[in-house]
Amino acid sequence: MASRKAPLIKEIMKKYSKEELIKITNSKPRTSLKKIKEKLMKFKVSELEELLKEPVFKFSIKLNMKAVPIVTLSILIMISVLTQGFKFPQAQTQASVSQTNNKTETASMISAVITYLVDPSCGKCYDVTINSLILKNYGINLTEKYVNVNSTEGQSLISKYNITKYPTFVLSKEARSSASLVNVWLQVGTIENDGALVFRAPEIFEEQGNYKKILPNGTVEEIVYVPPETTLGNFIVTNESICTDENGSPIIYFFGSNSCPHCRWEHPVISEVISLFNDSIEFHDNMGANNDQDVFMKYININNGGVPFMVLGCKYIRVGSGEALALDSNTIASLNETFPNHPLLLETANLTQQAIEAANNGNTTGYQSLILEASKSVEHLVLKALICNLTNSSPAGVC
Repeated sequence: MASRKAPLIKEIMKKYSKEELIKITNSKPRTSLKKIKEKLMKFKVSELEELLKEPVFKFSIKLNMKAVPIVTLSILIMISVLTQGFKFPQAQTQASVSQTNNKTETASMISAVITYLVDPSCGKCYDVTINSLILKNYGINLTEKYVNVNSTEGQSLISKYNITKYPTFVLSKEARSSASLVNVWLQVGTIENDGALVFRAPEIFEEQGNYKKILPNGTVEEIVYVPPETTLGNFIVTNESICTDENGSPIIYFFGSNSCPHCRWEHPVISEVISLFNDSIEFHDNMGANNDQDVFMKYININNGGVPFMVLGCKYIRVGSGEALALDSNTIASLNETFPNHPLLLETANLTQQAIEAANNGNTTGYQSLILEASKSVEHLVLKALICNLTNSSPAGVC
């Protein structure tokens, strides 16, 4: 098995930066490359292969709490963390092979100019250059150019392409030669008459910073991201009515991928909780399945398409697992009020203390293992509490 992993790890070490490798392996900031390799050796072959399949991306969320990378509809080439459920054609690189008119040919790198339209005075605006690494993995070799929105050239670009939101970027027409890019581009931008590709969806980066919008009267408004209301377990609270089946039972949706380690951690936890409620709820289990895509896409602007993704009665939603909830003091405190002296909370406290002792002794692996185990108990109670809210505390033996 080690012989199969070694060449995969070698390629992964080439593909990702050290910072990205640290986040992939959930390592400490100053972890050596040797230690990172040792951690990668603990990955399954299938997980290593997935890392090589996916385009390089910027990590905006800690992977051990969220999901695995993949190209999806909502953020095109500017991905963060997503499911295996929606998969667009992979980016072409020098080593990729494409089928054209029944002929197999090696794809070559495409040279294009990317013009970033930026506002230096907007200190809180998101970093538009986050897109560059992803674009390169669509087989595009970029020449970068920066243009101030307030300059003559910047105003000319705004007028020429009717740009209403920035920071943004314009790709020269050569980028259209990347078929895999063109296939998804219209989800986030436009292809102009002169062939240029204009990015028009900075709002998908709202969690990473602000953006500015040009209003019809010509004034400019800075759009500030307002985090949604959250509750137990970092679930987002929606303003929607509870969605139910024909019998009036709340519907619980789970979306996950078999190749996602965080989904594999979460799935048995929610399945165990669901089993407690019997006919009080309806469970749509989409682990490794592409069902209920209308529901998944309904929240695409909130979850950016990530998995694991849970929709509890359309009232509570969360992207990511509960793998670190044992460290969430606010959730623990709330659960102690809801379930005072519950055995699972006592177990959590015991495991967390053991984890702290392991960390103090330099046992990082033991620490992580204990936190994951403790978090299962916390996640169990979080899910039970939220679903009980949906069912009006039914069944009584559970709630």
